Amino acid sequence: MNSKTILMFLLLLIVTAVPASVSAQYESSIIINVTELDNWETYSETHEITVTASHPDGISWIAVIIDGYHVQSEYSSVLTHSWDTTMYSDGLHNIQIRAAVNETFFRAIHFAVFVNNTATPTPTVPDQLNILIKFGALSASAGIFFAVVPFVFFKSDLIERRKHKVVVVIASVSAFSVIGGLIWMFL
Repeated sequence: MNSKTILMFLLLLIVTAVPASVSAQYESSIIINVTELDNWETYSETHEITVTASHPDGISWIAVIIDGYHVQSEYSSVLTHSWDTTMYSDGLHNIQIRAAVNETFFRAIHFAVFVNNTATPTPTVPDQLNILIKFGALSASAGIFFAVVPFVFFKSDLIERRKHKVVVVIASVSAFSVIGGLIWMFL
């Protein structure tokens, strides 16, 4: 390599390195404030996102990008975006806020957020009570049925010893069913 080639290479390296360092310093001086949006939080329905940006040279524009899609921008230092989360699937989403001083220098900040618009059905107390009341009523009805049936079939033969034992057992079972059913209904 000759000295002219080395000199050209060094000059090229210096020229490309200076704008990069100036660019990084310039972009880092852009201040972006975002309200009502936090990393790893869960959002649902419509959510307001307010962005303000500042820089000593002024702000040219602010943009909101959700999952890689540009959704809103303003040629101003303030932007309010009404994010309708129902238009997005439940799960993790990436929100990027960009603020620019000019078309060359901008700063971006990122938020990872969750969307949850699926309503989870919760059992209601009245539904649970209805089930218990129906069970109690069924149990009480069964008890009454078992108490009445033996008297219909054995009305004249209750005194006989062997039939009397059957009636006592059936009457006992029916009494417990009636009492259990009433307890279920009124607890």
